[in-house]
Amino acid sequence: MRSIFPVALTALLSAPPVFGQVFTSTNLPLVVIQTAGNQTIPDEPKILASMKIIYRGPGLRNALTDTVYNYNGSIGIEIRGANSQSAPKKSYGLETLSAPDINASSQDVSLMGFPADNDWILYASAFDNSFLSNVMGYQFSRQMGRYASRSQYVEVFLNGTYQGLYVLGENVKRGSNRVPVSKMEPADISGDKLTGGYIVKIDNYDGNYRWPGAFSPECRSGFQHNLEVHYPKVGDLQSAQSTYIRQYITNFENQLHALNFDPATGYQQYANLTSFADYFLMNEVTKNSDAYSKSTYMYKDRDSKGGKLTMGPMWDLDLGYGAGFCLGGDSRGWTFENNMPCTPNDQIVPFWWSYLMRDTTFVQTTQRRWAVMRQFVFSTAHVTAVVDSLTAIFQEAHARNAVRWGMSSDLTSAVNGKKNFLTQRLAWMDANMGGLGYYIRPYSISEYCTVNPPTLHANNSWPNNLYTWKKNGTNANFSQDYAVPQADTYSVTFSYVLFDKTCEYTFSSRTITQRTNQVVTSRRSGEWEDENTWSCGKPPIPAQQAYLSPGHVVRLNGNSSVAKVDFGTAAQLVFRSAAQLNLP
Repeated sequence: MRSIFPVALTALLSAPPVFGQVFTSTNLPLVVIQTAGNQTIPDEPKILASMKIIYRGPGLRNALTDTVYNYNGSIGIEIRGANSQSAPKKSYGLETLSAPDINASSQDVSLMGFPADNDWILYASAFDNSFLSNVMGYQFSRQMGRYASRSQYVEVFLNGTYQGLYVLGENVKRGSNRVPVSKMEPADISGDKLTGGYIVKIDNYDGNYRWPGAFSPECRSGFQHNLEVHYPKVGDLQSAQSTYIRQYITNFENQLHALNFDPATGYQQYANLTSFADYFLMNEVTKNSDAYSKSTYMYKDRDSKGGKLTMGPMWDLDLGYGAGFCLGGDSRGWTFENNMPCTPNDQIVPFWWSYLMRDTTFVQTTQRRWAVMRQFVFSTAHVTAVVDSLTAIFQEAHARNAVRWGMSSDLTSAVNGKKNFLTQRLAWMDANMGGLGYYIRPYSISEYCTVNPPTLHANNSWPNNLYTWKKNGTNANFSQDYAVPQADTYSVTFSYVLFDKTCEYTFSSRTITQRTNQVVTSRRSGEWEDENTWSCGKPPIPAQQAYLSPGHVVRLNGNSSVAKVDFGTAAQLVFRSAAQLNLP
């Protein structure tokens, strides 16, 4: 398509545009944008612009003087983001258009080999000087088998001025190559077509149909998360459709809150369990402070396509990898327990995740997925290799971006910070994954079959195993590995038949306390009296039980009262001089 602003590009080429640097060429694609009449880009609505992408191909350098374009056409462009809009360097949302008219229809195009579409973003990474958080997280998610935005590092010129290093990526959108749900039409108000597809989010209000969750979460009584339909968009969304998806998610919440874990009648009939486990692992590995409460997407396809509520895609990991609020900089602790007093009131972690910890099926699914992913996607060697490979791509442009925006040019420190955090985080999760959930159970085959152990596969149904619970040496009246019905001393024998070999392991007897809503869990080692030690941001009160997570050392300095204290593996309660703990 012929450019609608040829004069501006000529002027750009004739001037040194890189803030005291001489720009000749780059190893990254170049995105050259010119707004109509040099207009300043607003938050909304989109304004008309032209866009050229200079990209010769992988491994080749690109220069502003190149005249062969990967894309040369019209776009609508606006500023995007919430908190990021306060930064001098802006992120943008783009729509590729069929004609040089802001009212023209959108046009699906393939940019730099991405599947064709019309909805794109230019992400500034204004608060992440490593430029890794989102690109790396999305890559991990795709390697887990989940869709996440494809990303490409680029350098951007806007209205003749160098704007620095950006990431061009895909927006969250329905499509066969994006979020894989069926297209919905306004006429789809009954039958199977009414059942999907939908994209729903927990995020800042975006003007579409919105409703509060059914129940308040742990630690934040009186507060509730809010859900919003992301697709279909307002104007296309019909009343029957909004009613259907709201009721479907409410049914899921009702069954989960009732602790109905029966696969046929409980919450699992509404939820894709493995997707919840994968979403949990991604947010916990990154320790994303926005996890579960912001930029949280889920989708549901038609029933005829097996449509259940499926978590994802991952989105916006800026506040991960040690950069988050509250205890975000601490590589220890579970993010799903983030309903702390220092957490903003508009960021409520739904009760879903603490209640899922009561379901042995979910917890074991998560632990098995962790065992598999730790061998590849989240192996320390693989994570380090991804960091290094991505850094090598953009390090040349990073130096120019630092000059343009007055950011630190010390890329090595920024990158090593990510590596160090991930290394510590993965080790902490290794040590604590076995303590996930509110009951005692076996979770790793290799713990029992130390000689020639079987391979642990994802979604393994473990058909050839046997759990035998014993209470005070006598077989208990419950089977397999479900939560204990009451506090008492239990042991469990686990047998696994592998071909002609039977491996058996018996846990040592210990006192197990059934956990309830009144349990306050330690988030880290620390002082009993320190609010940051506990999951709800305050020490347990007399009506509550205290649970010390595996490996935590909690020190009591004064006088306190609780209903019960339960200890995870290797957890300790240390009494200082004159300390006293009153129990019923």
